[in-house]
Formats: sequence, structure tokens, C-alpha cells
Amino acid sequence: MKRLLPADKKAIAMAAWLFYSERGFDAQLIHRNDDEAIELRVTYEDSQSLPECPMLHHTSFSATYTRVGYSDMVYSCIIPSAFL
Repeated sequence: MKRLLPADKKAIAMAAWLFYSERGFDAQLIHRNDDEAIELRVTYEDSQSLPECPMLHHTSFSATYTRVGYSDMVYSCIIPSAFL
């Protein structure tokens, strides 16, 4: 896969945010100063099915799913080095 430039990563982060926001999910983009990355954080109820965003399938991105509270889930995708 081709190397992504910082501008490419910012565009992917914005498009992924729109992907989830337009589907009614609580989506946030967070600039992580410590490692110059963007974190896409999507919160949803565990009774919902979270669709996969095809733009986030890249080997340098990492994703986690975490249970928060009784019925909420958080999907977090880290897009590294988007601010070089």
C-alpha cells in the first residue's frame, strides 16, 4: 500500500468522521498532541451494529473497541503522524 502523506491522513479522518456522523453515531475527532496523531472516537450503544468504514482499512491505523459503562461501546481508531 502506498505511503500516505499527512494531508491524506487528515482527509481520511474527516471522511471517516462524516461516515459515522451522517449515520447518527456520536463521532469525535481528537488531535493527540503527544504523538501527533488524530483519534476518531465513535460512541454507540452495544445494541447497535457499528458499520465498518472502508477508509480506515490501512496497515498504519490501529483500532480498538472498549465497553464504557453498562451499555455503551467506544470504537477508537488512531491515525498516526497526521501532523508532520
